[in-house]
Amino acid sequence: MNRWLLACVVLSGFAVSADAADMAVLGPYQPPPIAPLYSWTGCYIGVNMGGGAAPQSRVDTLGIFAPPGTSLGDMTARGVVGGGQLGCDYQVGSFVFGLQGLLDLSGMKGSNVLPTTILVNNSFVQTVATFTGRVGYTVLPTLLLYGKFGGAFAHDIYNISVPSGEDVPFFPGTMTVAPATALSSFGGTASVVPAAAPTGAATGIIAQGASSTTGWTAGFGGEWAFAHAPVSLSLEYNYLGFRSVQVPFTSAIVPGQIFPINISQKIHTVLFGINLRFGGGNGF
Repeated sequence: MNRWLLACVVLSGFAVSADAADMAVLGPYQPPPIAPLYSWTGCYIGVNMGGGAAPQSRVDTLGIFAPPGTSLGDMTARGVVGGGQLGCDYQVGSFVFGLQGLLDLSGMKGSNVLPTTILVNNSFVQTVATFTGRVGYTVLPTLLLYGKFGGAFAHDIYNISVPSGEDVPFFPGTMTVAPATALSSFGGTASVVPAAAPTGAATGIIAQGASSTTGWTAGFGGEWAFAHAPVSLSLEYNYLGFRSVQVPFTSAIVPGQIFPINISQKIHTVLFGINLRFGGGNGF
């Protein structure tokens, strides 16, 4: 009896050992990998498009079209703005610091009628550029709110014209648009020399000028990045401020006549942008 009991116990031990040998050995628990947070560190290049408005005012410095120092009226040039931008960002915690350069072509145009005349001021903002520093805060890993500040540049062309279908008489005592003087030099105190008084009538453009001005800019906006693609979308507002500049206008009535007009201008833009980003991201 005892021999049979001992044999059963031994056989049971072998069976348990065999089952244990067939079982897999459990290792330490390995949690699934955690996806990295989005990083804004890197550079980008992109395109933008939007709209702009450029309020302007003009002052007749020498009294060509009105008494000296008289305002020639205000206008606002409006139109489409679009171009490209490039820059680099560096993220520290939730803050993002960067530099950006932007160059846009502009379709902003405007006009106004000179006081007490039928003549028309015309303005065309051709080019706008900025170079700015940018500081942002990530309210979400892929959503950046930012402000920007830096330098601005604008190139404009101007003219003074007679409305289509109209003409302006130049006979003495009727309407003197171009006086019998021509500017020989300016820069400081302007000096004039005698010039032949025009006769007959004028149509179309009677004077034109251009200027390239520098100033400052400030703006704010937001940028949203795709977590698994090197692309981001932005929407921003920018204000560009420029000092008053003395623009030399060339007369189309009196050959060689040049006269200065003081022009003040500000620009507002709202731009939508698409950027291709390099570096950073979410491991793409």
